[in-house]
Amino acid sequence: MKKQLLLLLLVPMLFWTAANLTVEAAEPDEYLKKYLEDNLPADIRLIESEIITNFKQVKGSSAEETDISDKMNADIYTFVCDGNNGTGKCYTVLDIYTAEKLYLSKNDELYVGVNDYIRPLSEESRGELLFKNSKADNWSYGRDIDLLWVDLQDFSAYSEQLGNHHNFSRIIVSIKSDLNPETSCEKPIYTIRFTHYETSRMLLYFAIVAIAIILVTAMWIKRQHR
Repeated sequence: MKKQLLLLLLVPMLFWTAANLTVEAAEPDEYLKKYLEDNLPADIRLIESEIITNFKQVKGSSAEETDISDKMNADIYTFVCDGNNGTGKCYTVLDIYTAEKLYLSKNDELYVGVNDYIRPLSEESRGELLFKNSKADNWSYGRDIDLLWVDLQDFSAYSEQLGNHHNFSRIIVSIKSDLNPETSCEKPIYTIRFTHYETSRMLLYFAIVAIAIILVTAMWIKRQHR
């Protein structure tokens, strides 16, 4: 009950704060509300944070890049538990999701970096992949994502961690950090880059059809020689 009351107080604050940020945080849906309730301590407060996003698609062998920010979105929720002399803990939840149909492949790459306002604790951070097949569906849990920490301030995820055959995908990342008492930054600023490598599903269908034709032909030839 205490956590539920806390979230009710924090959500209105979130929208008032987010209005001045580069990317506004959307109202948490039911899945994310429960996620926040289950994964955040009670004695926290919301702080202002910002994200800079770069969502792009790389097309086939031409390596042509196009912006896909109309198909993907990201929200951020940052909370702190104050300590003494500028110390304390920070809890960040990143919510990255496809807003339009987009099949994530095993070649896709996610990168997240943050300034030195916080000092992430990699062993206490985690991610999970959700998916659904239509906008009207509820999100379904898919699997946990192993975050590959490049260094103290950034991590990535790629390969089979992200690839799936659903129309819509969602990545939720929970980061636990220490506040940095020596930082000169006024707020945490996160950089999110997602690179989607387009694969032609038509080529896949043609390949399946071709294999089927070859198998049927081989069976027919074998029968003719009996």
